[in-house]
Amino acid sequence: MIEPHRFTSIMTCLTHIARQIVQQTSAYSQGQIYVLPLLMSVLPGIDLNDLEKTSVTLEFLDTILMLITCVDCSSAVNIRNDLTEKIREKVIDFVSGVCLSSRARDIASGLVQALVKGNPVETLKYLMPRTCESIENILNHSESTILLTDYKGDIELTWYLILFAELVHARGDALMIYKPMIMSVFRQCIHFINKNSYETIAHAVEHLLESLTHVYPIDYRLTVENIDEPFVDFLPIRAWGQYVDFDKLQVQFHIPNDDEIDFACEFVNTFIYPELTLLNEKGLKISNDERLRSLTIIQSIAVGCFRMIPRIESEQIQNL
Repeated sequence: MIEPHRFTSIMTCLTHIARQIVQQTSAYSQGQIYVLPLLMSVLPGIDLNDLEKTSVTLEFLDTILMLITCVDCSSAVNIRNDLTEKIREKVIDFVSGVCLSSRARDIASGLVQALVKGNPVETLKYLMPRTCESIENILNHSESTILLTDYKGDIELTWYLILFAELVHARGDALMIYKPMIMSVFRQCIHFINKNSYETIAHAVEHLLESLTHVYPIDYRLTVENIDEPFVDFLPIRAWGQYVDFDKLQVQFHIPNDDEIDFACEFVNTFIYPELTLLNEKGLKISNDERLRSLTIIQSIAVGCFRMIPRIESEQIQNL
């Protein structure tokens, strides 16, 4: 506002792209959320002391208001009380359609982690096949020998591996139907020599085995009332901060079933013994990077399946 020439130039540009802002298209659907803030922010442009500024402001307002219908839609919020599907679609399209920089990966992977914990079945249904397919496509369009010996790695592949590592941290029973996809990705990627790639694979190994073999809570909210009841019977905000009798809590736990244990055992047998054989037979011949990769994978498998290992019954070693 304090730079009239700059303001008039911006307003002229906005006027010419007004239709693109207010339209909701598959290419750009976020423009509508800026309409109301734009209308409010340009009102100070109506300045009787500056005719040019007032003119471009009124022209912009006229253009926008000719393109939209001014109707009170506030009651539309009551039509749907669950926007999880819409949120999931936006997050899935975002994380699976772009290759993020290293700074943004933590934020995006955090979003995926929240989706996986909140609704693992639906999240895996939409994201797991797409992620595995993307990894397969990258591998098919690259020579496997290059990826196995490339120390620089592939940025796009690393991003999808990070996404894959978060997905296999879902609840164990939800992962079972994706067993062939999961095993295929590990078979093709576990020998990558790039440090970022094999460390990400190691995280995925640990996450998968923890999900399959550990006992952990899957629903631990402190609200004992049924939150799905009509608001007439129970208003959730009245339960905020209230003390809860722990004897009445109904915590739900994930307890590994036989299929999950079998999957974990098959995974360990498939991947740990080749690594041990490699170190035993060629430990002194392979490069330091290859040796570190192998040790990293072995460590992640050991940490992930630690709960399945029986207690050592021998006597403690004295005088260490």
